[in-house]
Amino acid sequence: MSFYYDGQRIEADGLVILIRRQSYMPGRIVAQPRLPESPVEVGVDIDIDSPDTQYAIAGIVSNIARSVAPAILLPRARELASQLGLHVSEWRISNGRRILGRCTSRGVISLSCLIVFMPQELRDYIIWHELAHLTEMNHGPRFHALCNAYCGGREADMIASLRNVRWPLPPRRR
Repeated sequence: MSFYYDGQRIEADGLVILIRRQSYMPGRIVAQPRLPESPVEVGVDIDIDSPDTQYAIAGIVSNIARSVAPAILLPRARELASQLGLHVSEWRISNGRRILGRCTSRGVISLSCLIVFMPQELRDYIIWHELAHLTEMNHGPRFHALCNAYCGGREADMIASLRNVRWPLPPRRR
């Protein structure tokens, strides 16, 4: 069974990726990372169901996320930090698939480009989580109390929701 197929729409807040066939470059996969819609066009001479093609499309989908993530994620991240009166020394976008956010002791916060595929409330949770690390660098009780306050007392619900996120990427090759 294929993960990607002709006519597929991968939708997220602020981004739609369209997978479709094209005949103008029949042996190539062509993509245009842009907002709000990014087409991924698979040449008609390519077997869209082959594992190699599926992983090539996954790489392109990841690259699109990386390209559009700053425009989607950083304005909201800056807004949330400002609302809390917090200063972040630098915002970065990472490629993390397992680590969705990171905060250094120098106040640098990195957000995974893949969180563009999450609903906005979960994006906000990841940002609040990292903002809480500006004050508490561990995951102790004070950290969780602060993070819970930032997200309006819904930290446990957000953590549960994170476990149910379905990424638009197949499992990595072994």
